[in-house]
Formats: sequence, structure tokens, C-alpha cells
Amino acid sequence: MVAATMVPQAAGQRDLMALVWILLGGLLMCPIALVGVFTTGLSAPRLQRLLLPLVSLAAGTLLGGAFFHMIPEGLALLPPLPACRWIVAGFSLFLALEQFLSWHHCHRPAEGQGQPVAMLLLIGDGLHNLIGGLSIACTFLINPPAGVLAWCAAAAHELPQELGEFAVLVRAGWSARRALAWNLISALPFPIGGVLAWLLARDLPLAGLVLFGAGNFLFIAASDLVPEIKGRSSLREAGLTFAWFAAGLLLMLLLAQAGASGPIDAHARSAFSFHPAPAAPAPHPAAGLDQQCPLLRPEHRDAGCRCVLARRAAGVAGGSAA
Repeated sequence: MVAATMVPQAAGQRDLMALVWILLGGLLMCPIALVGVFTTGLSAPRLQRLLLPLVSLAAGTLLGGAFFHMIPEGLALLPPLPACRWIVAGFSLFLALEQFLSWHHCHRPAEGQGQPVAMLLLIGDGLHNLIGGLSIACTFLINPPAGVLAWCAAAAHELPQELGEFAVLVRAGWSARRALAWNLISALPFPIGGVLAWLLARDLPLAGLVLFGAGNFLFIAASDLVPEIKGRSSLREAGLTFAWFAAGLLLMLLLAQAGASGPIDAHARSAFSFHPAPAAPAPHPAAGLDQQCPLLRPEHRDAGCRCVLARRAAGVAGGSAA
């Protein structure tokens, strides 16, 4: 009776701890939307020089977060082919957003952006944050250390993105206060998506959504970030951008090898997993007969004799029960 009451209490504590992690990650992501306030006095060339290393670092951390943390977590729970379908779905959805909403991640100031483009930018950013909140929260639910690293990769990407978006909104004629307010509003779907993932955890394909988020990371890095850092005019600039990119990759790799997803995996999964443990297989009808019949004990190695005696004993037990 005591054990039966302790199980729901432990499950409730795990649920609450998972919610704390998700809320903390979501709330910490929102202030990043306000970093644009620090660029109000910068000229476009100076802002571009500031953004370039941040974009390079973000590209490396996104690829490293996808390949070294999120994809291995998903592959541990799904067969390869279904896992690849989720990754391709995440990649393709953001390609569709970019194609049909004429939206892309902004990491540089641009001239001539009007009100419609500014609103599309905010709508696309809100959708991106909602899906990102869902996928990163699912990573927290499967393995909290991997969730922390996925959040760090997403935050590294959000920093240059929000700086660039703020510059675009201001150049579209928005005041700095209005641009900051709307940037913050577009960031709110991230914690909302995280809470939705926690509320619906038992009904969501958690591993699939983690891989879906990995496809999102891969698209942003390959389609939006890497094209911005390649083709630099000078050898020095090319070397610096590649060094920041490699630093992001190396950081994610070192964290993976340091055991962030290793030795504490079993404890993390048991503490945060929302999936019930698989049911134990039903005992064989002849189970326990080796304690009753000397010929069925392990020291007797005649497998054929043991099998025949077990079938006979099971039949006798079934007939007497009938």
C-alpha cells in the first residue's frame, strides 16, 4: 500500500521537475529578443562586423547540436528510417515557410524593407519559436542534459537573429521601442510551445519531435547561416569565420564526449521520461517447475528431456485446473 502511494508521488515530482526545466529554458530565451537595444547607436558596417562571428558560431553550434545530441537521442528511441522521415519533415517545413511566406532568418541589416516584409518576418519568427519550443522541450523530456545543450545551440542562433531582425524592423520605419516590443512578442511562442509539449507529453511522439527539431536546426544552419559566412572577400576574414564555425562544432562535440549525454543518461531518463516502462513478459506455464522436479533443475543439461517434462507438467496442471 505504501509502495502504491509512493509511485504516483514520484511521478508527480518528475513531472514538476520537467516543467521547471522547460519553463526556465523558455523564460531565459525571451530576453534574447531584447538584445537589439544594444545596437541602436551602431552603423550598418559596425553591426555587420559584430554579427559575422556570432553567425559563424551559431552555424557551428546548430549543426553540432543536431548531429551530436538531438539526432543520437532520437535514434536511440526510433528505427533509422522513421527517424530520417522526422528529420526530413523538419527540414522541409522550414523550407516551405521560407518559400511561401517569403521569410528568412535575418542576420544582417537590410535597406528598403517595408511593413509587409516586417510583419512576415515576425510571423515566421513566431512559428519558428513555437516549433522550437516544442522540439527542445521534448528533448528535455527524453534527456535533460541533451535538452540543455539543444537550448544552448538555439540560443546561440537566436542572438544574431534577433540583432538582425531588430535592424530590419527599425529600417522599415518602426521605432526602437515598437521593434523591441514586437520582437519580444514573437519570442513568447517558445515557452508556450514548451508548456504544450509538457502538457501533451503522453500523447506526443517525443523522439519524433526531437528529430523534427534537428531537421529545423539543419535547415537554418545550411540554408541561412552557412551561405552568409562563406565567400568572404579576404583570407583573414574567411579564416576568422571558419574558426568561429569550428569553435561552435567543437564545443558541442566536446560536451557530447564529456558525458553530458552519457553516464547520467539512465538516471535522467528514469527521472524525466513520461513513457511507462514496458510490461514484463508473461511467465511460461512451466515456470517454477524446476524447483518442484529435480530433473528440471539447471544442473540437468538434457534440453530435450527438460522440454518434454515441462510440457507434460504444464498439461497436467492445466487438466487439473479444468
